[in-house]
Amino acid sequence: MNSAFTVYSPELLHTVFTVVASTTATTLLEIYMMKTSHAIFAIALSAASIGGAAYAVSSTDTASVATTQTESWLKIPAIYDKVIAAGYSDINEIEREDKGYEVKARNADGEKVKLDVDPVTGEVLKSRLKQD
Repeated sequence: MNSAFTVYSPELLHTVFTVVASTTATTLLEIYMMKTSHAIFAIALSAASIGGAAYAVSSTDTASVATTQTESWLKIPAIYDKVIAAGYSDINEIEREDKGYEVKARNADGEKVKLDVDPVTGEVLKSRLKQD
């Protein structure tokens, strides 16, 4: 025989063919899976990058808006003066909260109260009796 392969028996041919075929199939499957996994990874990475950029922009915008809003807030001495002018006395605490100021003082009747004060105008928005 003048062939590159010399086959000794049909069983050997079948075994060689099965091994070659299964190796090729496995290799093709591995290549397909590798391409698929790389594509999925690339999509996930792109989505994460876009989401991260969107988050970075939104958090930066939020921070700048918050800074701009709090820059227009009255300072604590101005809040003190506004609360005194509104008829409250004995102010013992002015606390800066997320949405404004909380002031602990006494009302015109001498009762302890907690006040919610507008941070921009200094107007008393809400007054409630303080429980000791």
